[in-house]
Amino acid sequence: MPLLAHPLAKRNRFKSDVDSILDSIAKGNLNDAASLVKKRGLAVERLFQNTTNSLPPTSAVRKIVSALGKFCEFPASDYRHTQAKGELELHSGRFANAIQYFKKVLLVAPEQMDAKILLSQACLAMGQTDQAISELEAVARHRPAQFEIHVELGKAYLSKGDAEKSIKSLVTAISLNKRDFNAFFNLGNAHKLRGRLEDAIGAFSQALEINPRHAEAYNNRGATFQVLNRDSEAVADFDNALRIDGRHLFAWINKGVSLCKIGQYEASVRAFDMCLAINPNLGEIYHNLGLALLKLDRNAEALAVFETAMLVDPQKQQWLLSKGNALNAMHRYEEAVAVFRETIVKNPQSTDAHINMAGALQELARHQEAIEVLDKALEIKPGYSEALWNKSNSMLAYGPSQEAWEAYEHRLHLSVHEKLPDFGLSLLGSADPRGRKLLIQWEQRFGDVIEMLRYAPRLQEICECHWQLAPPLVDLVKASFPSLSICGLDECPPGLDTRMPYTSLPLAAKTFSIAAIPSQIPYLRSSPAAREKWQSALDKGSVNIGVTWRGNAKPPGRTIPIEIAAPIFSQRGVNFVSLQKDASSEEERILEKFGIKNLGRDIKTFDDSAALMTGLDLVISIDTAVAHLAGAIGCTTWILLKYGCDWRWLLERSDCPWYPTATLYRQEKLGDWSRVVERVSADLARKFPAN
Repeated sequence: MPLLAHPLAKRNRFKSDVDSILDSIAKGNLNDAASLVKKRGLAVERLFQNTTNSLPPTSAVRKIVSALGKFCEFPASDYRHTQAKGELELHSGRFANAIQYFKKVLLVAPEQMDAKILLSQACLAMGQTDQAISELEAVARHRPAQFEIHVELGKAYLSKGDAEKSIKSLVTAISLNKRDFNAFFNLGNAHKLRGRLEDAIGAFSQALEINPRHAEAYNNRGATFQVLNRDSEAVADFDNALRIDGRHLFAWINKGVSLCKIGQYEASVRAFDMCLAINPNLGEIYHNLGLALLKLDRNAEALAVFETAMLVDPQKQQWLLSKGNALNAMHRYEEAVAVFRETIVKNPQSTDAHINMAGALQELARHQEAIEVLDKALEIKPGYSEALWNKSNSMLAYGPSQEAWEAYEHRLHLSVHEKLPDFGLSLLGSADPRGRKLLIQWEQRFGDVIEMLRYAPRLQEICECHWQLAPPLVDLVKASFPSLSICGLDECPPGLDTRMPYTSLPLAAKTFSIAAIPSQIPYLRSSPAAREKWQSALDKGSVNIGVTWRGNAKPPGRTIPIEIAAPIFSQRGVNFVSLQKDASSEEERILEKFGIKNLGRDIKTFDDSAALMTGLDLVISIDTAVAHLAGAIGCTTWILLKYGCDWRWLLERSDCPWYPTATLYRQEKLGDWSRVVERVSADLARKFPAN
């Protein structure tokens, strides 16, 4: 059909004709579309000129226009008419119909390579990957120098998941045309599938040099950076994709994930909010939003979002697992256990569900149940470090044993503990330390290190040791153990042959029973200089009691709100002093109300703390480093413990084998500090009766 302009046609008429023709094609009424073209006396290319000029060559509308022209031009008896009919079906999304038409073409014209290419595209769209590959391989044999065929074949192999063959075909295509965007773009996808991530980034970068306005290429390169944990670079790529296409859903999703990974949680939440504005029907978005909210401790919101994800996509078991995690974060442990149990019923092989359920049971002090759940996780995944470490925490709650300490070593393989530098030294583990040259490595927190320093004298007798210490502990340890060799946290003296983290010391010392715990108190002593500095801080002739009520936020539950602890301060005839280093303005207001001197603000080192506590008649502390230090210097100490407390305080006892001068006050009910405060107040009244 010649390309003729129609002088009588108006702009609105053209638009109406275009809409009518495309509507007929969309409904599969191809003959009606052709009749309309002929009835109007319009040239197809002219008719669609205004519609298609602004579209790229691969646009579906442009392809439909081209196919419609051939459909109108050739008679029904010509195979090209049938092929055009197949193209119209293909580009309208009716792939099964398209396959039938292309097969009819090949029956009468088996040499038609274009029909084979079109058939392969329809087969790929229907998931018939092997058929598509077969057709393309045949075309490639006939047209080995046509780079487009190798690109299509590479895409087909990629769809099948055969990254190696995909890469081979795409490299061939690039050797024939080094400026083809699709070849480099799909090569990047193939390298990513193969796990060759740096090669994938290189291929995507070359694709973007050819077409710097391709949002999907930026998104895919960003997703590759994300896998490599190069999330700042990933975010930059996702932003580039969104500058091109502000509604690119997966660029927003990926951006939200990377922002969450690099700790920009508020920005991550905003990204997922944008995702929901684009598509509110994708469970993955709600789930990722919930994970970001958990990081912000907006736990109730996270729970609601996870529940929405479950409504949107009920089949995803991960959503249920995350709901349990949100309940855990809200300290609703009984409900969390029920959710994890439901998760396990639906997916018995989920080790995460077993481990998280055990964590909730530990918070409920149901350690035997936790051990049984973790044993099931170990049946699923033998030797799983996270399960063994969690199991060790419950085992140690019943008292130290060789099996428990050996399992506790698995903490060193977990991301929850910072990876310790190895300095080229192996771990001692359960080997005999006698005669070795040891680096004792800092790990965990101050309280853990203070507790483990009890092993210093014994170890010094049998091997050469060098102890890593954080600056706030150095003066105290020097005063307590003058001959100890001390180094910084990132230091390792030359000539050593092995290393051992602090909380591995009980394993090396074979502390395999409660009776074997070294309990000689005191083992830490403040320096004379510190004692002189603090000797005038306390009221002479008074009963002096030091208090601290707040520990680290993680693990949770180790804080008594000061307003709940306040009744303790009402005891008459005693002088309370605050040992809390970081009291808030509201807490200071309450201290002032009760006439409590805030000495914590002036404490700089643990040597300061020890010197001050040496002059106290009693220390009352939450489970924090202050409690450990008070016990280590032999101060009378009352330690206030949450319901599911740490393993070192054991179970259902008021004494402490690790610290003989300590008395333990345990919550009787999860989260209830009121009874603890009542018991402490009553015991204070008995121990220090008012005159």
